[in-house]
Amino acid sequence: MAMNSLLKLGAICSGAILLFAYQNFTPSNVTAARTCSAAKINEILAGATAEASAVNIDCSAKLPKGSTISKRLVFRGAEATGVQFDCNGSTLNEAGVNAGKDMIQVLSRKIQKNGETTWARPSDVTIKNCTVLGSVRIYGMNTNGEGAYLRASSISEGHTARAQAAAPTRITLDRMKIQGSARIPLYISPGVTYVRLTNSNVGGSSSSVAIYLDAESAHNLIQNNSIHTDTAKRELIAVDGSANNRIVGNRLSALDNGGIYLYRNCGEGGTVRHQTPSGNHIINNIFYYKKYDGKDPAVWVASRNGNRNYCNADNGYAFGSSANNNDLARNNVIAQNQFYKFKPEQIVRFSESPNYLLANETVSADIKRASGCYLKAAFPSELLGHGQSTQQFMVSGAVVCKETKYTCTDGVLSTSKATCQGVSVKTKPFECQVSGNNSGCGGTVRCDSGQRIIGVRAACNLENGRVPASYINAVGLNTASVQRASDNVNDGRCQIDNVILRSGNASVRASVGSTYLNYSCREYDKNGGDCHVIGQILCQ
Repeated sequence: MAMNSLLKLGAICSGAILLFAYQNFTPSNVTAARTCSAAKINEILAGATAEASAVNIDCSAKLPKGSTISKRLVFRGAEATGVQFDCNGSTLNEAGVNAGKDMIQVLSRKIQKNGETTWARPSDVTIKNCTVLGSVRIYGMNTNGEGAYLRASSISEGHTARAQAAAPTRITLDRMKIQGSARIPLYISPGVTYVRLTNSNVGGSSSSVAIYLDAESAHNLIQNNSIHTDTAKRELIAVDGSANNRIVGNRLSALDNGGIYLYRNCGEGGTVRHQTPSGNHIINNIFYYKKYDGKDPAVWVASRNGNRNYCNADNGYAFGSSANNNDLARNNVIAQNQFYKFKPEQIVRFSESPNYLLANETVSADIKRASGCYLKAAFPSELLGHGQSTQQFMVSGAVVCKETKYTCTDGVLSTSKATCQGVSVKTKPFECQVSGNNSGCGGTVRCDSGQRIIGVRAACNLENGRVPASYINAVGLNTASVQRASDNVNDGRCQIDNVILRSGNASVRASVGSTYLNYSCREYDKNGGDCHVIGQILCQ
């Protein structure tokens, strides 16, 4: 894909601008764990028994090369923070007393004090060079979304933040070989954040999926892995109410039951799911097909939308999946992926919008390359290739006042300050209002000759009155917002370019790069409808 090495985009100082920036987590102020004693190493290597089936790991170690471990390795609580654990090619085998159990567990420790429950969580743990014959699980309040503590937390606002605060964070699994046998090979449980699975192999078999990202988890990275688990009936990777994850540079095969599905498991176990599977980036993966000709997609965004018999088990609350059983999977990106046999539009399915499909291709052989990065509202293309940069210009009036440089390095988007440059940006306002007329109003706004749109923002009132200037000033770049919906929501309609909305907010993207934008609003009422739309385009 042709792209200038230096691209430009606009933003407005007074507006709240949110650009998806990948975070490369680096431990800060984390003290390295002490080195394990010889006695501890011997405890790890000793055979598992019914009385000693697991060993707590609270120290760093490099095991003797090629060892066999039959005990479960448990990294529990704050005591495991900072541990660097190198299996050095050793094999963890679930046979015997640990058959059917997770051979590696990274979990928070529950603390009961004065009648209250809190969690001490591990962070900044690295586990590498292990062969796991069995499964790995990382969890906080509970092992899955139906646990009692998760359920109790979920029935009040702020649940996502509580679940994340209680769960392990910044856990790295590198150069692992996980061979499942019935249990899910890698389970990232509710609230877990910033897990990295890199340079690894996930195979074997599973009665469910290969990798599970559960509700309220976020910011996890699955990169440069081979994922080929034989699943009984399900997709390889489940993104269940998990947000802002990156699945980049992987090779997926054994796709007969589907590849990566994004959904929200509404109501299961009576737990209200708060977070939606949104903001996930699925970039530069290889989906290998040889004989399969079925209909299960490689990627399915919003794969359930309330299609489960337990969705009403969390009824009674005015938020999350209790208020809406749909997946609401939005602003996910499927880009730069390679699909054997199938055209991208054949094998990728969307059941919600807005979501973005770009720069994917059909291949007959793997293309080896570093991963690109997606940057919302970048111009002229949202996808930056490896080694490419773009600059965000913060605009005050008609001149640049600040600047941030974004650079893509194999799927990781980093930021740095750059020297401010003077760039002329012209703001073109647009507006229409109608009262007592069901036909509504509309118009077209254009950039001056030789200029093109680098940003849009708009707001609509679909009941009566005007959109306050204070409201439009706070609308983010490339966003349309309904400041007031019609009393009967379906009777109102705001359209900015090709984006139609009746309530809430929506991303407006198509006009970026164009020379003009169409806008309109209308509301139906038996006495004639009222509406007002106001906005701006930024031209350069």
